[in-house]
This record gives sequence, structure tokens and C-alpha cells, in this order.
Amino acid sequence: VSLSTLKILLDGGANPNAFKAAALCHAAIGANSKVADMLFEAKVPLTPTSLGAALPHVLRITNSMTRLTLTRKFVEAGALPLEVNRALVHAITAFPTDVSLQGALATAADTSDGEALSLSVSMESAETMDMLLAKSQSSVETRSAMLSRAMEVKKRTARHRMCRSLL
Repeated sequence: VSLSTLKILLDGGANPNAFKAAALCHAAIGANSKVADMLFEAKVPLTPTSLGAALPHVLRITNSMTRLTLTRKFVEAGALPLEVNRALVHAITAFPTDVSLQGALATAADTSDGEALSLSVSMESAETMDMLLAKSQSSVETRSAMLSRAMEVKKRTARHRMCRSLL
């Protein structure tokens, strides 16, 4: 489908959420920012459920700048916080040094399960942990549990930084 045909369909009221947001998922799979932008501007707004369904595909984009740009767009448009948290956990594992991507996800993620924070400690990533502590909420119980785990970190400088941040 050409962009002009897509525009005609969307202007005519085609629903970009149809078929489990297939159009948005395919735009993400193809890393096609132009198509994604057109879907975001459609008469029928994208739903949080549709954004959440397509978000995992965005994280498979190989170009880091395109991945970050589309991730921000999906998060800012209102992807479901639990879906954003799943994406955050995946990003910490798959892209451990991409703190920009992790930060974009952390701003809207429901991190109340503590999984992202726990993962950052187990991966001995003080930078990711600091970002999570700054951008998301965590309970006293979660922080205490993470402090115990941080004390077991092998690298002295990382252990020191993590423990200091959790106190």
C-alpha cells in the first residue's frame, strides 16, 4: 500500500487499531516512521492496548536511534504502563548500555513489581539502577531487598555506588 492510499484510508476513518493493531505492528516491524506517524495522526486515535501490542516490535528495530524515537512516541502516546514495564525489562536485558532507551521506558512504566530494579542490580548496572531510582517509584521493601542483593555485587565500585544510591 502506498502512503497516499494509506492517507486516503485513514482520512476516510479506517481504524488503525483493527486486527490487533496490525498496521501499527507492521510499521514497527519495518521501522517505518512515516507510516507510524500517519497512524498516530489518524482520525481514529490509537488505543493504549494497540500501542502496547506494537511496542515489543519497536524494541526489535536494529537502528538504535529509530528504536529510541519510536519508543518515545509510543510511550508518550499512552502505551499501557504494564506493557511499558515489560518492554523496560526486555530493554535492560537486550540493550544493557542503552540507558536512553531504558529511561524513555522508565518514565511511563509501572515498575511496582520491582523486576526492572532487580534486573539492574543482578546485571551490576549502577547507571541503570540510578536511572530507575530517579524516574520510577519503588517501595521501601523493594529497595531494602535490592540493597541486600547489591551488597553481593562483585565489582567494588559498582557495589559501593549501588548501595549508596539505595540508602
